[in-house]
Amino acid sequence: MYADALTLFENHLQSDPENVDALAGRGEALFGLYRYADAVEAFNQAIALGGERIDLLLGRAKSLFENSDNESALADCES
Repeated sequence: MYADALTLFENHLQSDPENVDALAGRGEALFGLYRYADAVEAFNQAIALGGERIDLLLGRAKSLFENSDNESALADCES
């Protein structure tokens, strides 16, 4: 399921690489695949383009937490 979603998001991003929602979806799919560092990077890209939306910060925070970066995760939660 997550692998299929990741493929769909990555295909969409090939034609629209600055689509914030597709980047967020990619981050969620990577998180579901336990690829936390990759998920953090996807959320970083989405935040750089879309600003500090709560959904993007939460996605990055949970990815950071699972990647054992508790301080950064907490900072996102406090933003």
